Amino acid sequence: MNLNECELIRQAVMARADGEAVALPTGQIEAHLARCAECRREAEAMQSLSALLAAQARRKDSAELWPSIAPQLASVKRPTAQPDSAGFFVVLGLILLVYQSALFFGAPALWWWFKAAVVLAIIALLALRRMNPFIIEPELLNIQKGAI
Repeated sequence: MNLNECELIRQAVMARADGEAVALPTGQIEAHLARCAECRREAEAMQSLSALLAAQARRKDSAELWPSIAPQLASVKRPTAQPDSAGFFVVLGLILLVYQSALFFGAPALWWWFKAAVVLAIIALLALRRMNPFIIEPELLNIQKGAI
């Protein structure tokens, strides 16, 4: 068989399998497939692949998921801000403001002392507040494990 003719027939068979318009008449395609065993094998393989893909199509989910999810979200405890945490952040902000001012106006020889003092002051504030910035709340752990 002519390779160009085989290529045209294979393209036409692929287009027909995909549901597209075919440029060649159906009779010409069928006559060629009757004569050419290689093109016939290709056409059969395409048909079996199309059937396999059609069987794997996603089914439409008719269930509405939101009514089952909404009550679970409503029952999750959300962390609330502590009323006295504003003062903590004001003090922390003032320490950082003094630190930046000292860096801008201060002498370079004293910088490392001042940096150490700022770090120690922040650690002391966190210790006094009994705050651990590295702790993970149990609610977040449950969310990550899919317990909700």
